[in-house]
Amino acid sequence: MKRKGFVYSVGKAFAIIEMLTKSPAGLTISYISSELEWSKSTVHRFLSTLLELGYVRQKEDNSYCLSLKFLAISNSIINSLELRDIAKPFLQRLAKEAGTDVHLATLEGFDAVFVDRVDGDVPLTTNFHIGRRAPAYCTAVGKVMLAQMSDEELERRAPSNAFKPFTQNTITSLVELKKQLTIIRRQEFAIDNSEHNVEIGCIASGIKDFQGKTVAAVSVSGPVEKVLGESSSDLVLIVKKCAKHISSNLGYVSND
Repeated sequence: MKRKGFVYSVGKAFAIIEMLTKSPAGLTISYISSELEWSKSTVHRFLSTLLELGYVRQKEDNSYCLSLKFLAISNSIINSLELRDIAKPFLQRLAKEAGTDVHLATLEGFDAVFVDRVDGDVPLTTNFHIGRRAPAYCTAVGKVMLAQMSDEELERRAPSNAFKPFTQNTITSLVELKKQLTIIRRQEFAIDNSEHNVEIGCIASGIKDFQGKTVAAVSVSGPVEKVLGESSSDLVLIVKKCAKHISSNLGYVSND
């Protein structure tokens, strides 16, 4: 019995994907239709959609196989898991030194995706879970990752309706974001001054891989007066130090 909310069309799409996973050489519409006991027109409709989205490709013999897009997805998951394992001890040390919550995030599209967290002395009561997404333009982790992009790439990535104001401090235009990113590139850290949540302040620094690409970010988060108050300069230093340690363990060699 299927759970409430089960979407049968999604289930059917994955049934085809799972069949193709077991048959790297490819399968024909007739074969899939016979195995799943669906009409050929139904199978064709699903394959056409997957083809259009780039998840399958049609071979010269008219059979279908999975595309390399799935390889990119699997690599993203593997890299994320490896990143968490490498970063964990440094996140724990940072949380102990800072006394605040510490987050690890990656960038997907125009969103920051939180992949790990270590609670500080007094954990925030915000609703947090692994996989939570937040707009990159109004989070410290997001902005420090966006800073790796050129203006041209930023313009391509930013949706036309991207800049929703969450507080009075939220960035509301691409022009304003570009100005902040110029500063972030120079100072190698970003702050969130009540831009996503009016009560929360954050400081983040980028994590680089062996190619020198910013692949993630680490941040300290807490009440604005604690994170962005008198001790903010000290927090900046230890956040940047944490990011450099993780980067080094990912193979990044600094020129400093």
